[in-house]
Amino acid sequence: MKLLLMLLSLCYGTLLLGQEIKPTQSNIEIFDRDGKKKFPLIEINGVTYENIEKFRLDPNSIDSLDVIKDFNKSNFSGIIKIKLKNNKKVELRTLPDIRKLNGDETNSPIIYIVDNNLVTINPNHFLIDKEFILSISKGKLRVEGLEQELSTLTVLTKTAENIKEKNKIMIR
Repeated sequence: MKLLLMLLSLCYGTLLLGQEIKPTQSNIEIFDRDGKKKFPLIEINGVTYENIEKFRLDPNSIDSLDVIKDFNKSNFSGIIKIKLKNNKKVELRTLPDIRKLNGDETNSPIIYIVDNNLVTINPNHFLIDKEFILSISKGKLRVEGLEQELSTLTVLTKTAENIKEKNKIMIR
């Protein structure tokens, strides 16, 4: 009976505390269960990143992933430590960095799309490994009622689905 009560309290405590990580293919999304916008500290092969809400890495390059909920720094809700295979180096880029690297230095309004999903969070909190980018395309969007055109930046990552779609040959 004591063992059953211990297991139940452990499960219940785990549900109420900390973050939940929901990996979907190459996308790791971080949700803080208490509803606050308090992000965990992300450490990839010893390099620390702050204020990351979403990031994309090649899932095949991940050797191990550790989540530490009890972190004593009040600015962070925990630590996510990721160790990559063969100490692979990553170059994480924010969406505005990717925009600048592709020749768009303007400050015009822009819509970011990653893997066919509209980015609705702060684009500075969404990082993508430079080596995991399959393609980048820019476009313009004209919206009736707006004087200025909107720019679009679409980033596709090297997921199996995106590679398959990119290599598809259509014959008419």
